Amino acid sequence: MRKTNLLVVDDNKINLKVAERLLRDYNISVETANSGSECIDNILDGKIYDLIFMDIMMPKMNGIETLENLKNIVGFKMPVVALTADVIS
Repeated sequence: MRKTNLLVVDDNKINLKVAERLLRDYNISVETANSGSECIDNILDGKIYDLIFMDIMMPKMNGIETLENLKNIVGFKMPVVALTADVIS
């Protein structure tokens, strides 16, 4: 059985470590990126993921801007799940 390849994009290193530890026992290969631009670079370098978890609130390029840039890459069809700690009462 092939491992699932997952990319977690977050500017918070603690969040990245938590995601790695939670997922490593489930036959999931977890790669991390510290920014939207690093995520885009990974895709442009030809890396393929089964799923991308992306923080919405990142400096310089937020998750929404990153997704818009990803959608402009020819052939990009990877599912992206938005993550956020922002809450509204």
